Formats: sequence, structure tokens, C-alpha cells
Amino acid sequence: MNGTVSHWIKQPECIVYLEAYEKVGDGIVDAYIDFRQAKDMVLFGRVIGFENQKASFVELIGLKSSKRLRRGCYYKLNLDLLREFKIERREDSLLIGASYNLNQMPMPMDDESELLQTHEALDPEEMSEISLPMGRVFDIVEYDDLRLYVKDVGQANWNELRNGDHIVVVYDAGARLRAKEPEVRGIVESRKNDLMKSKPVLVLSHWDMDHIHCLKVLSDKEIMDCFSKLVCTDKLKSITSQVVFENFKRVLGGNNVYRLPLPGRTTGTAMHQWRREGCITLYQGESSSQINYCGLVMFVRGANRSANYTGDCKLAQAKDVYDQEKAMGLDTGEHVLIAPHHGGDYDAGSRHYSMPCNLIEISVGADNSYGHPHAYMLAYLKSMGVVKQTQDVGDIVEQL
Repeated sequence: MNGTVSHWIKQPECIVYLEAYEKVGDGIVDAYIDFRQAKDMVLFGRVIGFENQKASFVELIGLKSSKRLRRGCYYKLNLDLLREFKIERREDSLLIGASYNLNQMPMPMDDESELLQTHEALDPEEMSEISLPMGRVFDIVEYDDLRLYVKDVGQANWNELRNGDHIVVVYDAGARLRAKEPEVRGIVESRKNDLMKSKPVLVLSHWDMDHIHCLKVLSDKEIMDCFSKLVCTDKLKSITSQVVFENFKRVLGGNNVYRLPLPGRTTGTAMHQWRREGCITLYQGESSSQINYCGLVMFVRGANRSANYTGDCKLAQAKDVYDQEKAMGLDTGEHVLIAPHHGGDYDAGSRHYSMPCNLIEISVGADNSYGHPHAYMLAYLKSMGVVKQTQDVGDIVEQL
């Protein structure tokens, strides 16, 4: 030793969000990650030598892990390990900017050899921004020809509430995660004329990509021409959701963008009424580490039927909304449920709903890798009423 003091400088962590994965073998998945913030993407680009990618998602084909990965959670990306593999640029996707083939990756023996590692504590306030303008969300609150519309967008979600041919609300605007740009653009173009005529309110159940993918393709002019307001939760988890939100806020103006704080946790399945305007009521899920459980549910009272727009919440949460409406004097004799989470089954304890329920609509893609709708949930839904799936019948329209 020569008497000098060496100072160890802690390197910053590259934090990523695990949006989705598909199991392809024992401990092997195809995973899709987004960066938590721009600084994480900058660090990735600098270390890997891959900057200016078109989109922020990274596809990890054949990722091996000896631990249970959880969708909707953050991880530290092991950049040293990732540098050993070849990266390929993706130009055909709005979401995925880069791809790795990790088939030669060895099975990790500990966290140090994992690609997605445990991270240090994160500041939850770092990505929080509440926005609650005054006044009504919906310009008109009484309608005489309400219709529920479920668009066939494959393994994704695009729902609407119409009054005749006028679109009152677009509830989610998704396309499947791996859809290429022409497919996403085609979905938007198929609705664009009606959107421009109506300029509806856009309500986002939550920020999963299969519920917001189509918003990535919109220009500023299209946002201005097609939508009047945005209502969403404060659960922005990654760069993609942040970019979409900031685009809408910049174009529509802060007075037309509602970003709602999450209610505190009680039972985990309780839903909290945020706003009731005429026949439309918006409910919020409680704060949760799972983005699906803390989203927005929209309940609509029509002249003859009520309808529950549920996003990816648990069926038990959708039931709580319906039960609250019944306790507040709901008297429509028939009810339509848009099945939560594409017919996915969280657990047997959530497999409950109230009656009457005459129609159940499922927005789902044929031969999807998630196995939606799950067999037990589908059997339960069929026990309640008539089930229609977009993968079988295409777009669904129901008079309310």
C-alpha cells in the first residue's frame, strides 16, 4: 500500500419493468421489458453500445431464471451479463426497439448470475404526478340510445360506449404486445373517422401495453382530432406509459387530463367510486404492486341494461362495483359484463359475480399464449349467462 485511499464508487442500477413473459420451458421464458425511466434507458445504451433505439422495450428470447419472475414488477438489469450476447435492432414494432436471443445463456445459480436481479429500494414518488382538473369529465350525461361496443383487437382491449353512432367513451385502446406497426395503424384507421366525428373521452383502465398500444401510433394532430379528454390512474410504470401520458397532456392541455391518485389499501378487492356523472360511474382499484388490480372500472346504466367495463381487474373487484350499484338503486333487469382480463382466472376466491348477469363479453385473441379464457373461469362465466368471445364472433355490439 502506498498510503493512498481508494474510493469505491457505486454504479447506478439499470431498472426495468417486466411487462410480460411467456413460458417456453422449465425455467425458460420469452420476456418483454421496458425501462423504468429515461435515465435507465440511457445507461443501457451507453453500457451496451446501443443508443437511439426506436422504441424502449427489449425482447429477451429464451431468458433463463432460477427464480419466480413476476409480471408487473421491477428488476435490476444485469448489463455485464447482457453484454455477452448479441443485440438486434427491431424496426417493425412501435414498442420493441431491441431483441436478444438468449438460448445459449446458462441457467443461473444465484442472483448474481440472473439477468433480472433484485434491485435496491425505489422512490415511489419519483414517478407520481396527480392531475385533477375541475368540472365535468363528460360534456353530456344523459343519453337515449346507449350501446356497448367491444372491438376485436386480438389479445388486447378496445371498448367503447356509444350513443347511437356517437362515441361517448373509448375505454382502452390496445393491440397485442407483439403487433407490428401496420397492424396497430390498421386498428386506429378502422376507428379514426368515427373518433374524429365524436371526439370522445379516453378512459384507460390501466397502463399495460395491450390496453394502450394503439396510442403509440398517434400523431399530435390525431390526438387533438380524435379525443377531448384523458382519464387515467397514477400508476405509470415505465417509459412507454410516461411518453403516452405526456403526449396527451401536452396536446390536450392540463385542464383536459385527469391523473388520479390511488386509494389506500383496505381489502385489496374493494373498489372506490371516483366520479358519477349521469349514467356513467368510474371506480378505482386500491393501491397495489399489481397494476391490474389498481385500475379504473366504468359502470354504465342504460335504459334496459347496465354494463360493467372492467379492464384487467379481478372478477371479485368487478362484483364489488356491481354490488355497489345495486345498493344505490340499480333497477335495470338485465346486465352485461365485459369479462376482466380477457377471461383470465386469478384464483378460485375471485371467481364470483352477482346476478342477474345475462351477457358476458370476452375480448380475447385466438390461440393466445396465455391460455385465455382460462377453463375454470370460462365454465363459471357460462354458468351465469350467454358468453360471446371476439375470437369467435369479431366485434360485439350490445344495446343498453
